[in-house]
Amino acid sequence: MPAKEGRSIRSAGHVSEWILTSLIVAGFINVVYRFFVDGRLPQPFIFDTNDTFMDWYNTAEFAHRFGAYEVWHSVYPPLSFVFIRIFSIHDCYTYSSLYGRDCDPIGWITLLVAFCVACLLAGRAFRFNDLSTSRLRTIAFSLSFPMLFALERGNLIIVTLIFFILAYDGVARSNWLRAVSLAMTINFKPYLIIPCLAYAIKRKWLIMELCAIGSIFIWIGAYVVMGVGTPVDVLTNMRDFIRAGQNNIWELAFYTTSLNSFLPFNTNVFPTRDYLASNIVDLFFAVNYYAVRLTMAFAVVSLAFSFLQPKVLSKSRIAAILIGAYFVWSSPGGYAETFIVFLVFLEKRSSCLIAITVFMAYLISIPYDYVFYGLFHTFDAKNWLSGRPVSTDYGLSVGIFARPALLLIMVWGLILDSLVMVARAHAQIRPTISLRRFNALAETKL
Repeated sequence: MPAKEGRSIRSAGHVSEWILTSLIVAGFINVVYRFFVDGRLPQPFIFDTNDTFMDWYNTAEFAHRFGAYEVWHSVYPPLSFVFIRIFSIHDCYTYSSLYGRDCDPIGWITLLVAFCVACLLAGRAFRFNDLSTSRLRTIAFSLSFPMLFALERGNLIIVTLIFFILAYDGVARSNWLRAVSLAMTINFKPYLIIPCLAYAIKRKWLIMELCAIGSIFIWIGAYVVMGVGTPVDVLTNMRDFIRAGQNNIWELAFYTTSLNSFLPFNTNVFPTRDYLASNIVDLFFAVNYYAVRLTMAFAVVSLAFSFLQPKVLSKSRIAAILIGAYFVWSSPGGYAETFIVFLVFLEKRSSCLIAITVFMAYLISIPYDYVFYGLFHTFDAKNWLSGRPVSTDYGLSVGIFARPALLLIMVWGLILDSLVMVARAHAQIRPTISLRRFNALAETKL
């Protein structure tokens, strides 16, 4: 890229990041304002207003009693239950998770502390990668909707993020620290084994070996403590969970990372064609079908080429492509976007494609939504946070469709820019097929 063009992109990008960060802050202020006025968090936050911190306290209930896998059919590995058992009060879960929320303050205090630690570590990582944008991205990331949504749900993604940052931030230099951090992420969220493959593509076999050993020992240790939670238990419950969720189209689409979550709308489960013309519906699902599959194909191609040029792409870039492609194919929940937003915010605006990708990450992070077809779902209950009885009206919104589309564009930006970088490298450096780890001097930056 010519120097003049590069300066132009950086200058325009800096202004846009100021504007987008301001929009994120404004969205957060609106969330706080609406909470005090309405007594509840607005859409796009979850419609069950009485179940704040549900992922923490529901898990805590079964961390202290029998039936995590047999009765509750949990899809969490045993480490999740061990961690929550340590940071909770046993006597508060004699009756139910609702009682536990009123009785056990250690849970939400732990979540808040983990949230702050994750934000601080993310800020350090952004500062290490690009000082000029670090403050804006730290604010944007900390107040981003995926982060706020994960906190409101009480999801262990907040805790997992601490180890995820240590594994991919570029600051940590210890192989042991990276390997243990990778192992912890896998034992909290098994799908995070996918971005771990970035280390294999970079041919950092020692870290991969230590990660594999650490993952096994952590799982075994957690299993010994809990007495339950084999990989078979988790996989079986995960299969049943996916099957059971196919008919719950509202929760599938409410905050998803994948356009595939809208496929049930093209079946008899929901009469989509009663509301929209058939040609519009058919076009949407045709575009959806080819867009998702083309993304997967090009992601594989870009990763294969980057394997031949292991010195070109950073591990965070490769991890972003890996996890982004997975999110495009299947949604583990909208709060999982936290991981890819963090990885994208590690990128410098080195090209137009990356500038667009960063722009998309900012847009995904705005904690605001516009409902264009309201009163689709109602839920009347007492709000746990405000302590007030509230009536909630939720509907189809721009964000429901825009967020997976923005994520798709974001992944394409990473893929195409990576293909360009690898193609340029091929023109200058001979591709290497050997599985041996390349010279350590060549990876000082990566």
